[in-house]
Amino acid sequence: DITMRLRDNTGRMITYQGRKTHGTYNHTVKGAGDYEVCFNNRHAMVDSKKLVWEFDILGDEDVVQSQEEVVLAVNQTMEEYLFQADLVKKSVMKVRVNIAKSKHSQWWLGMKTPKDTERLESIVSMIDTWSMAYSCLVVVVGCIQVVVLKRLFQVTPTTTKLNMRI
Repeated sequence: DITMRLRDNTGRMITYQGRKTHGTYNHTVKGAGDYEVCFNNRHAMVDSKKLVWEFDILGDEDVVQSQEEVVLAVNQTMEEYLFQADLVKKSVMKVRVNIAKSKHSQWWLGMKTPKDTERLESIVSMIDTWSMAYSCLVVVVGCIQVVVLKRLFQVTPTTTKLNMRI
């Protein structure tokens, strides 16, 4: 499925053909200027496509251009091509750098996460162990306190050991 749109020299959309599998379109230009034709393959990028694009300028067959005009047009076209190629090259390099940064970040997170998980699991087991130890210690201290307090109150009064003399 390929989508096609055509804009005229003022930027107004002339036609929009959405998700066509095959077909043709003819348009007669009414005024001079730059026209934009955009083909979009975003709906089905997996399938292979073959796009044939042909344009014909009617009425221009009889115009004879001088050699200088042809050379000038070719040079201007070549300069524009080189300029656009340089822009594309810079964009591709920028994308490559960003992909490399993303790969590095993903690798770093992949290496860091298992270590963090292992550390957290060891901390949890350490907390469980020490919590159990402190709980046992509290129970032992509580038992010792009960025994000591009982001994304090088991003392028999001295009056019970007195012998009476008469």
